[in-house]
Parts: sequence; C-alpha cells; structure tokens
Amino acid sequence: MPSEGVCELEPDARELTLFVPIREAEVRADGAALEPHASVELEGGLRLRVRVPAGSEALEIRTTGGLGRLALSTPRVPPRLGELHALRRSGALDALAAALDEWEATLDPSADPCDGARLLGMRARLAFSRNEPADVDTLYGASIPALLACGRLSEAIDDGLARAFNRSERLRDFAGARAVLDELEPHAGPYAWGAAWLVYQRALLSMRLGELGAALRQLDEAEARALRLDLADLRSSALQLRSWVLSLLGRHDHAASSADEALAYAPSDAPCDRATVLTNLGWQRVLALEAGRAHADDARAPLVAALALFDGDCPDPVKRAHALINLARLEISQGALQSAEALLRRASDDAPAGDGALEVALLDVRGRVHLDAGDAASALRVYETLSARLRAAGERLPIGALGRAKALLALGRTDEAIEALRESEDELDLQLATVSLGMGRDSLSLGREESAALLVRALVAQGRVDEAFLAARRARARLLWSLPHVASTFAELSPAERRARERLIASYTELRHEMDAAAKDAWTRPEDELAAAEELHRAHRRRLEALLEALFPAIRQPPAPLEPRPGELVLGVFPLGDELYLFALGADGLQVEHQPAHPQPAHQPARQQPAHQQPAHQQPAHQQPAHRQPTHQQPTHQQPAHQQPAEHQFAAASLEALLGPFADTIAAADRLSVIAPSGGPAAQLHRVALGGRPLGLTKPIAYVVDLPRATSRRREEGRLFVLDPRGDLGGAREEARWLRERAPTTARDTWLLGHGATREAVLAALGDARLLHYAGHAVYEGEAWWESGLSLAGRSTLTISDVLAARAVPAEVILVGCGTARARPARHVATVGLAQAFVVAGADHVVATLERIEDRLAAAFSRAYHGGEGNDPAGRLFRAVVDLDERGLDWSAFVLLVP
Repeated sequence: MPSEGVCELEPDARELTLFVPIREAEVRADGAALEPHASVELEGGLRLRVRVPAGSEALEIRTTGGLGRLALSTPRVPPRLGELHALRRSGALDALAAALDEWEATLDPSADPCDGARLLGMRARLAFSRNEPADVDTLYGASIPALLACGRLSEAIDDGLARAFNRSERLRDFAGARAVLDELEPHAGPYAWGAAWLVYQRALLSMRLGELGAALRQLDEAEARALRLDLADLRSSALQLRSWVLSLLGRHDHAASSADEALAYAPSDAPCDRATVLTNLGWQRVLALEAGRAHADDARAPLVAALALFDGDCPDPVKRAHALINLARLEISQGALQSAEALLRRASDDAPAGDGALEVALLDVRGRVHLDAGDAASALRVYETLSARLRAAGERLPIGALGRAKALLALGRTDEAIEALRESEDELDLQLATVSLGMGRDSLSLGREESAALLVRALVAQGRVDEAFLAARRARARLLWSLPHVASTFAELSPAERRARERLIASYTELRHEMDAAAKDAWTRPEDELAAAEELHRAHRRRLEALLEALFPAIRQPPAPLEPRPGELVLGVFPLGDELYLFALGADGLQVEHQPAHPQPAHQPARQQPAHQQPAHQQPAHQQPAHRQPTHQQPTHQQPAHQQPAEHQFAAASLEALLGPFADTIAAADRLSVIAPSGGPAAQLHRVALGGRPLGLTKPIAYVVDLPRATSRRREEGRLFVLDPRGDLGGAREEARWLRERAPTTARDTWLLGHGATREAVLAALGDARLLHYAGHAVYEGEAWWESGLSLAGRSTLTISDVLAARAVPAEVILVGCGTARARPARHVATVGLAQAFVVAGADHVVATLERIEDRLAAAFSRAYHGGEGNDPAGRLFRAVVDLDERGLDWSAFVLLVP
C-alpha cells in the first residue's frame, strides 16, 4: 500500500483488506488500535483484513519499516451510477440510453464537476455493449483526462482499462492498447486494484501478440497482486487466462490445473460463469488424457457438471453440444463406441446449424467412431465432407486431411494417404502459427506427432527413405521456428520494429474476423455450392498466408539438405508415435531402421540422484539454480551413465538395440553428427557403448540442432570471458588465471570476472565477440524453459530469451556450467536448452553440459579443451574428453552442438 492515500468506504461496508510488505504491522483508526480479524502471510508480506469503525477519518499502518496513512471518506460516486451499471448488466440497453439522456438533460456541473466525465464513461460502456468500438474509444478518450483533472484517479484508471480492452479486442489496435496502458502506469500506484488489473491487461495483450512467455510472467504478477488484495474476480480471470495460454502451449495437464483452481473462485450464484470454467476444465483434461497425462474420470466429472448447468440454470445449446461431443471423445478413448454415437446424436439433434467450430467437432468425432469401429469407408466419407466444408469456409485445419489419410490407409490406398498426410503437414504449419497468436482452435500440440508418424511410416514402408527422413526432420523442426515467439523475445525489438509487427498482427486478426464472418454460410450451403464458396475465399486465404509468412519468416522453410563430409556419418533419431526411427546418412547413402519404442515403465525407479538433486520429472517449474558444484559436494560423475528418468519418451535400451545393425557403419566413420530430440536418451548417444566402449570415446560427435537460424553479425576478433560471476567457485577463478596465461589479452577482448560480470555488461559485449567462454553457475527452469540461463552478478541471469533476442552472438561458445545444454524431453511442444538457443541465434558451435558438474572437473575440462591443438571444435572436444577419461574423471556431461 502507498505511504499516503485516500480510501472511500460505504457506511455499511467497513471491512478493508491491506497488504504490507513485512511480517508484522500495527493498524490504528484515528489513533485506536484495530485487531485484524484475518491475517495471512504471503510471499513478500502480510495480508490483513480489518473492520474500520464508522466515522473514522484516518487509518495508520505502522511497521518497523515506516508509517503508512490512509485518509478515510464516504464515496463521492453518485448512487445513480450503480443503477446505470445494473441496467447495462441486465441487457436493458434502450432503458440505459434513455436514462443517460435524462441525466445529460439535468446535468449540473457545479454540483460535481466530475459528473460530466462519468456520463461520458457510461456512454462509452453503452457503445461497447452495442458493439460500436470507434465510439467507445472516442468517449473514453474524453472521459479519462476529465476524470484525472477533477481528481478521480480510480475512475480514470477504470475507464482507461476499459479503453485498452476495447482497442485490443474490438479495434485490433494493439499498439494503441499498449499506449493506453503505458499512459495509465504512472497513475496506477496509489490505486492497488487498478494497478493489479493493469498487469492482467498487459498479459492479455501479450497473449494476443503471441508473446506467450511474457503473458505467463505477467500473469504471475497479476495473481500475486490478486492474492495480496484478496481479489477473487482478478484471481479467477488470471487463472482462466493462464489456462488458455498453457493450452496454446500444449501443456494441457497444467492448463487443467489452472482451470481447476479457477473453479474455486466461480460463484455459485453465477451458473454460466461456473459452466464456462467447468467446460474448459473438462476439455483440457480430455486433451491431457489423449496425451497420456490424465484419466477418463478426471475429464468426465467436470463435463457432466457443465452439461447439467447447460440443461438447467444456464441454457446454451452450442456449449451444451460441445460438452456432449467432448464426452463422446471420452467414450471413444474407452472403447465405448455405442455410447459415443448416442452422445453425438444428442449433440447433433439439439445444436443450432451454421456454427463452424461445432460442425468441425461433430464431424471429426463422428469420423473417429467410424475408424474405431473398422468402418473406414464411412469414415472417409465423413472426413471428405469435413475437408470440403473447411475449404469452403476458408479454413485449412489439419484434422480433415489427417482423418482422410487414416481412412485411406485403412482402405489400403497408401499413395492417396501419403498425399493427404502431406496436406495435413502443410496445414499444420499454418495452424501452429495461428494458435501461437491466440487465434487457433486448439493448441500448439494437437495432431503434430500423429500426422508426421503416419507419414514417415508410410514412406518407409514404400522404400521412399529420403522423403521419410525429410518428413521426420520437418516434424522435429516445426515448432522450433517459433522459439523467439514463445520465448517472448519481441520485447527487445526497436519501437519501429514493434509497431510494424503489431500492425501485421492487427491486419492478420482483422482478416481472420472478416473470413469468419463471411464463412458462416459454408456450414449450411448445399454440397453443390461448396466449390463456389471455396473460390470466394481463395483470395482471402492467399492474403492470410502472406501475413503469416511475414510474421514467421521460417514458417515454410524446409530443413536444409544434408551433405555429409568425407568420413562423416549422420544419425537421425526420431521417436514418432509408438515407433523409434534411426536414419543413417553416409557415403553409401541413406539407410533406416525402426522398431517399437519401448517406453520407460512408469514404476521404474528414476536415475539415482544425489540427495541435493531431484529427478527431472519431479522438479517444480521454478527451480533453484542448477549450480556448478563446489568441490566439496558429491561430483556428478559418480552417477550411473545410462539410467534415465522415467519421463524420457523411450528407454535407452531401445536406442542401443536400434544402433546394433549400424555397428560396422558407425565403427568405420571418422565422426558422427547426430540429429536427436532435446532431452532423453537420444541426446546422450555419445554414452551408448558399441563394442564395449562408449561412442564418445571412440570418435568426435556433434549434436546437430537442425533448425532455422537467425542471421547473426560476426566479429573477426574479440573474445568475451565471463568467469565466476557469483564469486563462489574456486575452480572457476583458477580457470580464469590459467586462461589469462594461455590466451593473453588483446585490446578487443573483454574479461568480466566476479561481481563485474553483470547482465548489462555481458549483453553489451556479447554482439562484438567472436568467442564466449563462460564458467559459473547455471539456472534451469523446467516448465518456463525460456527463463533458463547463465547466472551473473547481482543475482541476474542471461536467459534463453536474451540469447534468442540478441542482435548477434559469438561464433564459438563454451558454456562450462551445470546443465547448459539441458532440455526437457519434448512430448508435445518444443523445448531447448541454453546451448541450443545460441545455435539458433547464430553460433557456429557450442560446447556445453548435460547435467551438473563438479567445480574441479569443470576447470580440468577447460584446460583440456583450450590446451588442445587445432581449430576443429569436434576434434578438440574429443581429445579433451579422452584426456578426462584417462585421468579417471567423468567426461560424459560435455557435448558439442552445431547448426
């Protein structure tokens, strides 16, 4: 709370919630001590609830840190405003307009100079309800400065928040919405309620702009403020928006958790609000179930509860139909096809015609029933109808093509199925872009793996190995071109670049709304008119795709051709669906092996960890730094090399068995380049033993990121050394002394040691360096992977987002810290580690670590790597790890990543 302020209390509502940034506080009203009747300790302070005696004029809050004062008064807002708001909430807009006209006719500015501004604000709200967004903006543009001029700060901020929402959601003027929020910011401090909602509005805007990581950070802050002030409505809104963002990111189990928490804030006397939250909770649990992360009963209960509300206190035929369809999906997952058919009939009989999203869902689930019943011919007819309707509506959702492909495969029409799967893959690229802008129907994960798995399997079965390899690489890379997008690196754009991007998104959003409005009749037209409707939307579609390609330049960039050098063998490891594929590309051409991917049993013990380290699948989203361990702690090299956590997608034994047929080819190669998922056994192929010796000790190995890369400015000279930023690693300090002796400083070099290694200093030097050598701690954030990074002085961090947003990064990067190449195994959405981010941002090669390392081991590695000869990083890393092994040190944490 501010040190000085004013609080207006109704005569019959004397309870006040206060938050003080300290654990102890004394509250007095007009000098008399008040005993809080509720006291809750929260992160950062204490929330108090006190009853203020009637007639009190001032409140004092005394803490050891100072004194806060609130002047108390009765509300200065005229009672008629409450009546006007009630008319609007009830939908009596004509009555509201008449009441406003009457108010204007009797307005007496001398009685209250703020009434004229309030009248303008109410007219703006009426215009919003009538969907007149231009008038809304004009009216708020007049009311806000007038309210500020007459001293009504809280009312001005309320109008400002409404204006920002109108600009973002109705006018699609994202730059204008941001400008309104920026103008409100300096005024919001004394008005805690408004300041909290302002943060929420920023999160909503970030989501609309596709800055999903920023939206989650802002929601963290909004939820913290809501807890401090006990704002149930803000807490509910923030949790529901968080569920939406997490769903877009494909984290449906986490999205369900947020929706479940929001349910506790849904008032029992608002059945429609409660039904909406229940529907979302059920839908997220359905998606989590289909991803193997939930149980059917978890999803069934909220959907049944929502259905009861849609049948009773909150009649809504469209939402009722969606609930029935989602229950049908559950029945399909349990093999209860007759029950699913009955639910679909109920949904179809009662649903209004012409709702595109509803028709898509009905046809898709009906097609699933036919497929599971073994009636591929009927399924094909359903999915052909769905595809035709989607084309006529200007949509190109992948589920139509994917459903057709599955039916065609079941009918033995493989060539046609392959073409349908290629169409599905093309459409999925575009859908992922729309989803990441908050505009898609589903999430960043739906259908991604299934479509690619079917395509690769079909191509391999026909002997079209080159095409299968390209399809597998494309599936792996599909989500990763949007890394800067999800990591919210657009905050680093210049003002002009940001405005240009916001204009593109606004144009895209406006066009989508135009297409949606024009496409409504596509779901009710006779079949013989669908071709004409499709032609009508073709120009719209071309414009839409052009805008998406401008926003995401790599959206259709295929993986680059691979041409192995003499002696090089490229291994591509791809877990797709329930199979594991291994492609080997060398001088003799391309070969492939595949077998069922045997999942690590859920009950199997995780890799044994020291007492201070949890298994990856048990770590919370916001972890403590994954420190490079001081020498007195247990070194990582004592851990078993091949036992992996249960979260990995397949058992390491599957990979070892798959490598067997290539043993002679691998032995004959001079070096290996490995394309593999981030995280999991395939990212540690150098530890696999063939012929009794780990591969990493037999030949140089480089892990290929295989992603679209940023164009990075390069410096021919100059090195950046960042060592022991936290000042607690003796080995890193010895490393610094040795490096200075081994690599004498030039005028172009930058040495940032200890507390001088601030984030500002590192960012300033990063773009001018040819080489970066970092020795220190690292931070790993499991869920918010874009917040992982290098620990710097002053408790700051160089994050993955910073790296992806950098204008330039060094060509050569050595990251001697704990887990600097660590990433979660990606089931549905892509994740990368810090090392991979440097490669995406433009580095030629990055030496990094997969796990925690002990301080002396890190120093020993640096000497072995920098003390080696030659300019080939793979060769230098190979000689360094062999040297470590000969000295009895664990070498296996160190890896090389290349483009």
